[in-house]
Amino acid sequence: MVKVFDLEPGGLKAGGKAQLNEEESAKFNKEQEIREEHEETNKGLAIELRNKIACPMMRVEFPSEILEEIKEGLDNLNSYSNEEFKSNLENIFKQIGKTFLKKSFSIEKQLKVDFRLYGSSDVKFEHKIKALLFTDGGNSFNFQWNFNIDDDHPLRPKGYETVTTEPGVLIIYPSYTQIVTTPPQEYLDKSPVIEVGIDYEI
Repeated sequence: MVKVFDLEPGGLKAGGKAQLNEEESAKFNKEQEIREEHEETNKGLAIELRNKIACPMMRVEFPSEILEEIKEGLDNLNSYSNEEFKSNLENIFKQIGKTFLKKSFSIEKQLKVDFRLYGSSDVKFEHKIKALLFTDGGNSFNFQWNFNIDDDHPLRPKGYETVTTEPGVLIIYPSYTQIVTTPPQEYLDKSPVIEVGIDYEI
């Protein structure tokens, strides 16, 4: 067993005493125990697990006061008098997009952002990344990917996800994911959802 000590300021030469750090000692010994268990289990084989996520999604929760500002701004989303609101919202979406790209794909790029009310246009966003910002709860969106898989392998990750709407929550995801089921239009009229498209040059 290894014991870790913290040395007081001044060092031993100045008369400082070494105090036992029980937390660091326990941490060090736990790591050593794991290494020894690994060596015993794998007989010296060097093993590295590479997790490949089929569809990364990131959840972002907005503060309630910011959500209220957003809901107020949605009343005149396309008005020229609302340019400051739209610019601020665009900057927020850009920052979220940068974080998602960096954490999920190790990509750092300058981004272009478009957004609108979900269901307000029949023209689909063709951006590489999409996001939905919910202003209310009580419903859900169903997402699906891996449409072309024929076999049903028992270890294959599921190719779908049901996301429940929550007030002030944004879900961001790669655009190869498709929305297959949405809330009814009555819900969207009462509880607007902001659709975001985020793109970058390759």
